[in-house]
Amino acid sequence: SKLQVESDLMASFPVDSQIARDNAYIERHLTGLLPVEIVAETADGMSILQPNLLNNLVNLQKYLREIPEVTGSISIANYIQQTHQIVNNDNPQYYSIPATKKEAADYVKMAALYGDSYVNSLYTKEHTAARISVRMKQVGSNRYQAVITSIKEYIHRHLDTTALSWHITGIVPLLINVQDNILRSEIQSFSLAFLLTFISTAVVLKSFKIGLISVIPNLLPGTITLGLMGLTGLKLDAATIMIASIALGISVDNTIHIFYRFKKKLSVDGNHAEAVCRTLQGAGKTALFTSLAAAFGFMVFSFSSFKPIQYFGLLTSVTIVNAMVSDLFISPGCLMLFKPKFR
Repeated sequence: SKLQVESDLMASFPVDSQIARDNAYIERHLTGLLPVEIVAETADGMSILQPNLLNNLVNLQKYLREIPEVTGSISIANYIQQTHQIVNNDNPQYYSIPATKKEAADYVKMAALYGDSYVNSLYTKEHTAARISVRMKQVGSNRYQAVITSIKEYIHRHLDTTALSWHITGIVPLLINVQDNILRSEIQSFSLAFLLTFISTAVVLKSFKIGLISVIPNLLPGTITLGLMGLTGLKLDAATIMIASIALGISVDNTIHIFYRFKKKLSVDGNHAEAVCRTLQGAGKTALFTSLAAAFGFMVFSFSSFKPIQYFGLLTSVTIVNAMVSDLFISPGCLMLFKPKFR
C-alpha cells in the first residue's frame, strides 16, 4: 500500500543541475511551463460574451490565483476588463466586466485591433466558446491530479454548469492519464507475463503441474522489488515499470533451464533429492554466473546522473539477484515439495 505511482520530470534531475536551475529561474521570474486549458462552451449557440457568462471566467481565474502551483492565467475576460478600464480614463474601478454584451463585443474588437492579436485565440469566431489558458509549475503528477480535481469541484459547486459546459485539457491532464496508464499497464503486463510463463514452461516440459510450480519462483523477485520501492519511497514511473518485465524474462530463462535439467536427471533413477542436487551442480552454476553478469551489467546505469536511469539500473540489478536466489533456493524447494512427475 506504500508503493506510489507518480511521474515528476524535474525530480529526475539533481537540484543543482543546469536544467533544474533554469526551470526554477523561469518559474520564479517568468511563468510556469506546463499549460492547462480550461474551455467553457455555451449551450444552444449562446454568446459567451454575455456579462453573466464572462463573470464565470473571472471567478474561476480568481480561484486559480489561490492555487500555489498556478503561476498565471489569461482569458478573454482579462482583455475585456482591461479595455473597459482604459476607455474610462484608465480608472482602476472600471477593471470589470461591462454591463452589456454589446460593450463586451466592442471591447474584444478594440483589444484585437489596437492591442494583442493573441486575444483572437481565446474564443471562437461564433463567440460560443472561450478558454482560460493556465500555466503551472513543474510538480509531480499526483499533485497535478489534486489540482485538477479541485478545479473541477470548484466549477461544479460555484459556476454555471447549465449554460456552460466545461472541459479541461492540455499537458497536465495528459500527464495524469499517463500516470493512470502506468498502473494499468503494470497490472496487465504482470498478468500477461505470468500467464506466458506458465504456458511456455508447461509446453516445454509437457507438464501442467510443472507450469504452475514455475510461477512461484518467478512471482517473488518482482514482488520483493515492488515492496522495497514502497519501503524506500521510490515511485513507480515510466522507467521503473520496465524492471519487473526484464527481470522476469531473465528469471524465466533460468527457471526453464533448471526445471528442464531436473526433468532429465529425474528420468535416470526417479530420485527427486538426487535430481535436485545434480541439477544445481549443473544448471545452478549457469544460472548463478549469468545472473551475476546481468546484474553487474545493469548496475552500470546506477552511476547515471539522470535519476530514472539510475533507479532503473539499481532496481533491475536487485531484482535479478532476487530472481537468482529464487531460482536457486525456491525452485528446488518447490520441486522437492510438490515432487512433479514427467511423461
